[in-house]
Amino acid sequence: MATGNGLQETWDLETLKFGGIAGLYHGFNIIVYTGRIGLVYILSAFVGSLTAALFIKNNPAVTSSGALFGLLGAMLSVLI
Repeated sequence: MATGNGLQETWDLETLKFGGIAGLYHGFNIIVYTGRIGLVYILSAFVGSLTAALFIKNNPAVTSSGALFGLLGAMLSVLI
């Protein structure tokens, strides 16, 4: 592990931190958490776009406010 090369030693230290069961556990939790947020964001954007298309005719709109309000609603539902 000690090669005398500072860059190699730094790399070894970084890879050592994420090895083993703990690294797999934390990596899996990050993937699941961001996956849930991504799914809520995409579904909220889709529903927001459909709602805008139903109520605002002849004016196309491109915005992320529906997705952001969907995320806000999901976060508030967790708090309640």
